[in-house]
Amino acid sequence: MPPFTISATKTDVLCNGGNTGSITFTNPIGALYEYSIDAGVTWQASPTFLNLPAGTYNLRARETGNLCAAVATITIGEPTALTLSTTSTPTNCANNTGTITLTAGGGVPAYQYSIDGGVTYQPGNVFSSLSVGSYGPIQIKDANNCVTTAVAPVAITLLDTMHLDLGPDSTICFGQKVAMFPVTNALTDTFKWTPGRPLLDYDTAKNAILNPNDTTKYYLVAKWGLCSRLDSIIINVKHKPVPDAGKDTTICYKTFAYLNGNATNLSGTVNYLWTDSTMVVPHRSPNAIVRPDTTRYFYLTVTDNYGCNFTVVDSVLITMRDPVPAFAGNDTIAMYNKPHQLESTGGVGFVWSPSAPLNNPFARKPLAVLSHDQYFEVKVTDNIGCFAYDGVFVKVYEGPMYHVPNAFSPNGDGLNETFKVIPSGIQSTEYFRVFDRYGALMFETREWLKGWDGNFKGKKALAGTYVWMVKGIDVNGADVEQTGTVILIR
Repeated sequence: MPPFTISATKTDVLCNGGNTGSITFTNPIGALYEYSIDAGVTWQASPTFLNLPAGTYNLRARETGNLCAAVATITIGEPTALTLSTTSTPTNCANNTGTITLTAGGGVPAYQYSIDGGVTYQPGNVFSSLSVGSYGPIQIKDANNCVTTAVAPVAITLLDTMHLDLGPDSTICFGQKVAMFPVTNALTDTFKWTPGRPLLDYDTAKNAILNPNDTTKYYLVAKWGLCSRLDSIIINVKHKPVPDAGKDTTICYKTFAYLNGNATNLSGTVNYLWTDSTMVVPHRSPNAIVRPDTTRYFYLTVTDNYGCNFTVVDSVLITMRDPVPAFAGNDTIAMYNKPHQLESTGGVGFVWSPSAPLNNPFARKPLAVLSHDQYFEVKVTDNIGCFAYDGVFVKVYEGPMYHVPNAFSPNGDGLNETFKVIPSGIQSTEYFRVFDRYGALMFETREWLKGWDGNFKGKKALAGTYVWMVKGIDVNGADVEQTGTVILIR
């Protein structure tokens, strides 16, 4: 039996499964001794054994070369194994709300935590404000700086809860605007509308004001961080009618015109109203008849029946021509069975009737051969087809000669008031003179068909017999002279 007992100190292993334990013999101590911690299998001169794992060791100490050894046991302890579990929550569209929570066990508290492979540690076990991505290696470290690592990295995923709603399609009247109020997440901050201006005010505004000219489908792309949504809305536009009162037109004097109105660009039925309505029949129809009293505008008012209260007006000018100035000439005298020229004015087309005595009833200046007095009527047409009638009476006499009455009675009864000669076949009169029975000149003229009214120097001539004389040139150029008497009757 050795003359001593064994005593020793130890240090436990810092980390479970490690070899940082140690044993140091404190008795006996000296150069004469050797030591073993494996029940004498191996021996060393140093009393200190390092880098030992946890476990129970059988201690031996003896004098060098002596087979007898003192015996003792000592146990090196170790912490329980570090454990690590992870949980995570996804991030929202803002990409900054993800979390990773680490739960540690075993080892020696307090713990520190790392999600970047130990580059950085923090005392708290919750990592917040994380964006989408893969994090790792995930590690914890205890008070002994023992570290354990999760088998797999932790992923932060995206929880896309974004929504966007523009509401149902709507209908407006032309010229109106629509204010849009999209329903979306409070943090949605980027907006892009199409189509853009001029069909809306700002194409990057959330609450845009739409101003379509026609039915338009609008699209909105909205973004919130990593998330985006697309929605669309149709704005139906009820059209503003485009009235058309028809083409300006010209009509004949005191006639009528057709009004051919209409309206296009419609979104439903419309009402029509013509003014001045007193001249238009029917005045509430697009197609009507108008009898204007003069040249004037007529107005077609179109109002919608589809709730927009549109009232639009167009006009048409109806130009009334002045009456055709048809003129068949003054009543005249013609020679019996001799060509006599008629003449009409006031237009571009002429039709005479009766046509039988005429060489051309469609001529402006036809020739008539008459055996009796005749009344002619002529229809005169202008350049747009308007027409009017006029007439001329042709008295037929034998000729060439002057036809002279033998009496006249200027008494105011409207019959035989003047004494005049009727030239038949006479182209000009040199003179027509009347004398009293004493040879005094009572009246003289060269004017065609001008006669004596029975007055002399402003006073009434006495009833009685007077002498007349007339001289002229016939249509053949020969002189014609005639004399006679006439009785003035009071």
